[in-house]
Parts: sequence; structure tokens; C-alpha cells
Amino acid sequence: MTRAVSAERADQRRAALLRVVRSERCGEPWAIEGLTAIALLDRDAPTRCVALRGLRRSGDGRAADVCLKILAAAPAAPSGEVWPAGDDVRTEAADLLAALVAAGAVPADRRADARAAALGLLAADSCAAVRIAAARCLARSRDMDAMRALVAGLRDTNFAVVDACEDSLVALTGHTENAVAGAWEKWLAAHPDDVFAHAGEVPPTRRPPYAGAWGKMRHDARTWWEWLVPPAK
Repeated sequence: MTRAVSAERADQRRAALLRVVRSERCGEPWAIEGLTAIALLDRDAPTRCVALRGLRRSGDGRAADVCLKILAAAPAAPSGEVWPAGDDVRTEAADLLAALVAAGAVPADRRADARAAALGLLAADSCAAVRIAAARCLARSRDMDAMRALVAGLRDTNFAVVDACEDSLVALTGHTENAVAGAWEKWLAAHPDDVFAHAGEVPPTRRPPYAGAWGKMRHDARTWWEWLVPPAK
């Protein structure tokens, strides 16, 4: 880890860091400390991304604090805590935060901060990949602020963001309106008291047309055969 922090050339730091990340010891305290320092302060974006992936592999919930600092940093104002990050590093941080939220690994004292960050990023971040991750972060936030933010996100000009918002709305409600913002607004108005009653359920229209691994194999084989030999008209 010493070389990963102190080597003059970025490729040398990155190579040393990769050895730590790929090792069985990347979750040990000394490794977490080094990964955190590199993710926050290294000036080389690919090296910072490797550090963030190492923190993701470790599963350590303290990585949420690293992500929040990176995502909140001013884009052109270095500080003693964090070096400004471009879209590649910010996307990696947002993806890691979403993974921690999904795993329930964000420390209790940082969950409100993670939710607030996701709301702000979804509404206003200039990077579509960050907005996608922000939408995923809200998939466990059973409150109306999150619902309204996700419905508003359905009007995003990037369809990948729209799709992520719909996925989170489905996770929160067990219902789908096929990514139509107006239809969701009507549904919310009609269900003021039971918005989250079916959270975690899969709507019938989103269920696969098969059950289990063998069912999937048969379905895929049938689909392939129908493509290869189209039915007679």
C-alpha cells in the first residue's frame, strides 16, 4: 500500500493498488485507510476509480462517507479532505453508494445524508450516469419526497435515467406505470394511504414468462427456434 500512495507515476500507484484490491486483505483496516486516502485525494482519476472499487469489494460501510465527500466536492476547488472529481470518479462513487444502500450497509448515522445526496443528484446533476445511480439509491426510501423525485425523474431527457427511476418506483410500490410520469402522478393521488403497501413485490407485467432455471432455458430455446424458423404466415 505504501507504493500505491507514494509512487510518483500514476501507473505505478495504480499497479500497486490493484495488487491490494485483488488480495484477500483488501478489507483489513490498513487497506481501508489507504483506499480511502487514494479515493479522496489522488489526482489521477483511474487510480481513484480503482480505490473506489476496492472499497466496494471490501463491503465496508464506511465507504459511504467517502462517496458522499466526493459527490459533494466543488468541481474546481481542492480542499484538504477531497480532490475535485470528474464524471468518471463521481460515477464510480455514486455507483458504490447505490450498492451500499442496496446492501443495507450505509451506517445509520449517514443514511439521511445518503438519501439527501441522492435527491439532489437525481434532480440536478449534469452527468446521466450519476443520476442513474442516484435513482437506484432511492429504491429503499419509503417516503413521499423520494417518490416525487423519482416521478420527476421520469421526465429526464436520458431514457436510461427514466428506466432507473421506474425500476425504483416499482421496487417501492410493487406497481408499474411503464415510466409515464403523468400516470404515476394519478396513481399517487389515488393511493394516499397505501403507496408502499406492496413494496418489494413484482407487478404481473414485469414477471418473466417462465419459472426457474429450467423454465428459462426452455423459454430461451423456444425464442431462438422461433427466430431461426419463423412460423408460417
